[in-house]
Amino acid sequence: GRQMNRYNRGKIADPPPEPKRDFTRAIRTYESLLTRFPDYPNADTAYYALAFTLRMSDEYDKAIAMFRRLAEFFPKSRWVPEAWLLVGEHYFDMGAYAKAIDAYGEALKFKDHRYYGITLYKTAWAHFQNYEYPTAIGLFKKLISYVDESPAVDERARAIRSEAVEYLALSLADDDWNGDGLTDP
Repeated sequence: GRQMNRYNRGKIADPPPEPKRDFTRAIRTYESLLTRFPDYPNADTAYYALAFTLRMSDEYDKAIAMFRRLAEFFPKSRWVPEAWLLVGEHYFDMGAYAKAIDAYGEALKFKDHRYYGITLYKTAWAHFQNYEYPTAIGLFKKLISYVDESPAVDERARAIRSEAVEYLALSLADDDWNGDGLTDP
């Protein structure tokens, strides 16, 4: 807005704070829809949208509760794998790697999901962060094979594969990569 224009022209020294988006109306709308029309044919989409919007509003506990409710009420919904991935992302960002691994594991049950590769990568990375190198190594190898065997490989998949190779090397470079308490060759 106006303050940003003033900052860009050098009229004020510091940039203005980022505007805070208010999702209150959207949240109320989704909640009302789910309450008033519990048999709504697209209720799974409404649960996902509500959870995603709560996440965007930094209401993480409520978002996770809605993602879990979505998975419980609509276990075959196309939104469930992504919901579990986002739950895992929250826990990963909080450094709660065991909880992240559990959530990612739920998402990995859906092998045909479009985010399967990134979920596999994040699961391996969570194990790596948790010093569980043998498991991380196995998952990074699985990811590399998955990308190599996928018929349609995009730029993002190639980047993830490249990172998997790098972290695989880092895992193997640890003096005790297999976790047995002995220095490995």
